Amino acid sequence: MRKLFYHFSFIGIILFITLQFTTLTIYAQLPLEPTREISFETDEGTWLSLDVSPNGKTIIFELLGDIYELPIEGGKAKLLISGMPFDSQPTYSPDGKKIAFISDRTGEDQLWIADTDGTNPSQISSVYELYASPAWSPDGKSIFVSAG
Repeated sequence: MRKLFYHFSFIGIILFITLQFTTLTIYAQLPLEPTREISFETDEGTWLSLDVSPNGKTIIFELLGDIYELPIEGGKAKLLISGMPFDSQPTYSPDGKKIAFISDRTGEDQLWIADTDGTNPSQISSVYELYASPAWSPDGKSIFVSAG
């Protein structure tokens, strides 16, 4: 019997894969503890999701799994949500008081909301799907998201 054991880390999830002939089993272990810190400075990014606030004064965006806010005229970005989870695709509510975003902080992508300063995160969805592109209804009472 041939076994192959492979261990790797990818965006906050450690997967243990055991391959035995044609059987593939994947086990996820959460929560993870960071083992090192990497810091960097940048003045540009690619493949970003962003949204402009309803009052037109700020932009919210994600970069490498963290969510930032930036004055519309430019300047220094303010870190709103960071850590081990990969948080992405932030969007402002119509009244500008909340943001919706996708996060894997539970171990799988889910829809979350938080106050616009990043505090009070709250999980909205509970079924695993490949969520993308959250969008608020005009009255702010519903959030639409692609799942598939």
